[in-house]
Amino acid sequence: MKHDALGAARLGVLLLLASCPGRWSKRQTDDFRARCEQTRTLSGLVIQLTGFEREEIENVEVKELVDGGVTDTFVVHVHDDGRDAVRKSYTASIDRVINVGSAYEFDVRSQQPYRLEQMRMVIWPQFSMTSEGWGCVMGDYVLDGRHFVNSANPSIVKRAPGG
Repeated sequence: MKHDALGAARLGVLLLLASCPGRWSKRQTDDFRARCEQTRTLSGLVIQLTGFEREEIENVEVKELVDGGVTDTFVVHVHDDGRDAVRKSYTASIDRVINVGSAYEFDVRSQQPYRLEQMRMVIWPQFSMTSEGWGCVMGDYVLDGRHFVNSANPSIVKRAPGG
């Protein structure tokens, strides 16, 4: 009886592994990459704010810029549950659609605006216990003149005085 249970368990594991989708084919990956790179908007962008006092980032005004002109203005609020008080690191979500082709200026009290621009959607590996796949994220961008690749959450770091 004990031997039958062990055999059934082994058979179950083999069936589970055989039924898993596994890796994507090159064609599936290429098709997904092409669709991802054509994506022009995203929702739920999370940004990191580091080095600031809470009062400085209570209400961060964000301006959407197209061809140098302001097309929209909104406020981002910091999450109370997403903070690290020791490192003065906070998270905030932009709860609206972001246009990948636009530039965004983040006005943080006592700082020159931080500029997020040249955003590009990229595919991102996603793994589970039984398969490998891809996701589409805004993972290529320029923040304050510095190019970031494979970095899905822009991080605004407080500049030193005079910087």
